Amino acid sequence: MSCKFNSLLFSVLFIFSISNSRADSVDYILDNVVMTNSLTITGIFTWTYPTGDFENGSGTFSDLTIPGYGSDLTGLNITIDLTSIEFSLKANLDNKSLDIVLRLLTPLLPTQSSVMDISQDSLGNYASKYDLIGYVGYTGAVGGFTSGSITPLPTMLGDLNSDSNINVADLVIAMNIIINDNPPSAVQFYALDVAPLINGASTPDGVLNAADLLLLSRKILGQVNF
Repeated sequence: MSCKFNSLLFSVLFIFSISNSRADSVDYILDNVVMTNSLTITGIFTWTYPTGDFENGSGTFSDLTIPGYGSDLTGLNITIDLTSIEFSLKANLDNKSLDIVLRLLTPLLPTQSSVMDISQDSLGNYASKYDLIGYVGYTGAVGGFTSGSITPLPTMLGDLNSDSNINVADLVIAMNIIINDNPPSAVQFYALDVAPLINGASTPDGVLNAADLLLLSRKILGQVNF
């Protein structure tokens, strides 16, 4: 009886542990994060959290470009929490430094953008700031930001208005971007970059053109599925 009870207890605990190990995730983009030198930091990261416990998640960048530094994620210490993102060099270098802090006015949320705090105090100190020294184009650059937000990415390519549907409303936005040369937001660029279609899969190429508009039209008409 004892052995059967122990086996049953183990099974229950095992099932319970599996049910409690489920995780959800949200992808975010650095949206219009413009430095006071007019250059833009771009990137995408994923916030992964236990189901129902968004606040206790953790973030990992999959893509990042810092003007002057480049895109080498392996060379950086990156800290992401609900109210800030920080970047620094892993190595101690005599001739180079990199320290960037992005502070948010509102904490990360799974469905809404969080605007960066770009304010300055009475002494001129920036809430969000960068310190880049020794890189191409930077003999010694310290400054803040003129704009920026952290925005959830749509879960579907082609969803330009982030309403979880792909329809004519998205096509209208796409036409304004491709035909009328309206500048897309970072989120719209991500959602509209659907072409080319390779082996039935959307393969974004980092360029927006008529091919993306045509493929999105075919998606809305039900001619392709990706």
